Amino acid sequence: MPLYQQELDEIVSLKFDVLIEYFDKSGAADPDMETEFLTSMLDGIAMNFVLEPEGYPIDAMQQKVLNMYITKAEFEE
Repeated sequence: MPLYQQELDEIVSLKFDVLIEYFDKSGAADPDMETEFLTSMLDGIAMNFVLEPEGYPIDAMQQKVLNMYITKAEFEE
């Protein structure tokens, strides 16, 4: 892990920056906190799916997240 830590940090930082910019442009009151919340939620979904891949409602979870963050017009583009 130490060999790849810097590269991993750069990738994660870039993705966080993109999300923060998205939330900032969409008018979120606290883009940094919204980014933390979304990534934590996605981490939880991923962990639960790995632990129970057959019984976990991954498609429903995906739709739930999309419904929370993307307007219908954006999703259809």
